Amino acid sequence: NNAPAMRWYWQLGFRVTNCFCRPLANTRVAYLQMTLGSEGTVRTADFFRDRVLGEIVWVFDSEGYPTPSVIKSYDKETGLHHLLRGPQTDPVPKNLQSGFSKGEILFDRALPDILQGIGRPEVDRQIDFLRDFDRQV
Repeated sequence: NNAPAMRWYWQLGFRVTNCFCRPLANTRVAYLQMTLGSEGTVRTADFFRDRVLGEIVWVFDSEGYPTPSVIKSYDKETGLHHLLRGPQTDPVPKNLQSGFSKGEILFDRALPDILQGIGRPEVDRQIDFLRDFDRQV
């Protein structure tokens, strides 16, 4: 996990424009192609689509505080993912690709595992995680 380096690049103004997995020794590594400036946008067709359903993401507010959400569904027509903040809330549509490219949304699990479909979580179990998280806060 190289989250500290990613946060540093995002603070410098870099944006993710592409993401892909490649083998390295006996493992798979997620590579992030980045560009400097606000012009960087994610190529939606190459990114997450329905491969990330059930994943927990941390959505950062304007002050930098993270809140966990579960990716409940994906709308192919709009390209938006619907994030569930808690078991009793309605899903919120979000441009996951754009948020990730700017560092506003981070995944809880390792990106190579997510992109390859390794250990995909069940949405209902993840909602239980949110319920437990709310109890602790």
